[in-house]
Amino acid sequence: MRDIVIANKNKYIYNGKLYDDISIKRVISKEIELYVMEEDLLIKTYDEIKNDKEDIVYEIINEEYGSEKSALMHYEYDKKRKKLFLYSIGNGERIQFLCEDLNEVIILPIQFYIRDIVIKKIKKIFNYIVLIEIKEVVYYLEIKNKLIINSLIKNKEDFTNDFKFNEIKKEIPLIIDKSLDYLIPKEADYKIEIVQLNIGDKINEKIFKI
Repeated sequence: MRDIVIANKNKYIYNGKLYDDISIKRVISKEIELYVMEEDLLIKTYDEIKNDKEDIVYEIINEEYGSEKSALMHYEYDKKRKKLFLYSIGNGERIQFLCEDLNEVIILPIQFYIRDIVIKKIKKIFNYIVLIEIKEVVYYLEIKNKLIINSLIKNKEDFTNDFKFNEIKKEIPLIIDKSLDYLIPKEADYKIEIVQLNIGDKINEKIFKI
């Protein structure tokens, strides 16, 4: 069984304890699942990409980042629209240092894990906005055809102060975690389809279970 490790801005969390970049390497096994949290997910899109063969993707990455890559990158491809999505998060060098000498590492930016949970729960809706709070950080995702097209994170206090419910796009449903239901106004004037889910409970059960 792989060890579950959480990477936040400055520390690692393993079995409910905090570790720095050096000490974490002494306690984990050779196989881990690494959940990356509190990092912005940067998104670039490329139109008229005929396929997602590796040589095409690598050429795009090299044009964008060159040979020195300090970010962690992932791509997804919308075959129907011939559009490539290139995702990146920072702290790549720090995470690469953690992964040295390990046999197996699965890296999961929390945004993708949130998306995958929602896809399993909402099987007939393909376009929506997701709002979820995890450990005092709010994650906002826009999903189109099951792909993340926009993402932002803010601490809970700032998000609550800045958030305006009536500015949410009305043409697509809002998937909101029950921990944020206080953001929904009592008035029924807003014509937005709202779906409340216990997304946070699922994440806490999986990665914060210790």
